[in-house]
Amino acid sequence: MKHLLLISILSALSFCKGEGNEAKDISGGSVYPAERAFLEEAARLYGLGEDCEDRGFTLQAGYYYGQAVVAVASFRYAVNELILIHKKEADDKAEQVRKEAKKKQEKEEQEDWDEWETEDEGGFLTAITKLAEGLEPLAEKADSINKISDTIEDAKEIGSMWNLIAAQSLSSPYPYFFEGILHDYRGEKKEAAECYANALMNPNYPEDPWDFRFLADLSRKELKALSRRLREKEDILRQPFVPTTSFYKRDYRNWDDTYLYSLAIDTLKADTTAVGIAFRHYEAALRANPFEPACFVGCAYLSAKMGFGKQAAYYINEGLLLDPEHKGLNILLEAFNKEGGKP
Repeated sequence: MKHLLLISILSALSFCKGEGNEAKDISGGSVYPAERAFLEEAARLYGLGEDCEDRGFTLQAGYYYGQAVVAVASFRYAVNELILIHKKEADDKAEQVRKEAKKKQEKEEQEDWDEWETEDEGGFLTAITKLAEGLEPLAEKADSINKISDTIEDAKEIGSMWNLIAAQSLSSPYPYFFEGILHDYRGEKKEAAECYANALMNPNYPEDPWDFRFLADLSRKELKALSRRLREKEDILRQPFVPTTSFYKRDYRNWDDTYLYSLAIDTLKADTTAVGIAFRHYEAALRANPFEPACFVGCAYLSAKMGFGKQAAYYINEGLLLDPEHKGLNILLEAFNKEGGKP
């Protein structure tokens, strides 16, 4: 987990970073050691969320709940994609068998036809045969184009689904990690290495990661059973979790609140009227690290600039709940009260 810099915050939120509540047991029924260990980590994150929620820290609870949910959702989605890959391989094999049988049948029919063709050498039958031979490569080309188009569309759909999963927790390393596993399985080494690197740069990635190479050895039936188990666990973890309705573009640096609120500052330096865009960066920074008061200051101030007084008050109150002595938040509170909701 990310280390916090302010001593006062460490003291105030020690309950959210320590052992917390007894971890919910969601690893029951696990078949594989890596599966069990991974679910135990998800349960630990969930327990930290419960700990924060018990003490009234809703945003911080969502931070941990989101990580727990996205961890299991990423695992499950990767397993489901492996199931589809197995299905496609089986379908392709069946199609190849069908084509070979058809080719054999056509050869036998051609041999019968050749006996008739000798009576029409150079005539109508010969012309039809040549026309068919000319059309065959075109048909094969059209089929190849369709398959390429389908592959591109599949890739877009997969990419967008990873984006949707990642948007539920900007601080989770697992969407990139499991996306890397899929690329690895397909033999796409460059893409896999990039995803693994993105996951490793995230400080929330474990020091001793789990070995998921066993997934490559599972049958389609075993993968389906694993997916069903993960779905049950994900449903349990989602019960207290409220997904954000704000979609922020996926980036490997989205865990870094400092990077995100620097984008907000740069945006305003370039265009002082781009308050809405800057607010989205600050909001993302707060989601990435709801333990940093500076993120609350930015969200509160820009909310007020946009005329959203209630929203500004919410961020001020939540920030002061986190750190009652924070200078910036108290200045905003004083100005907010003095100006009737317009700091």
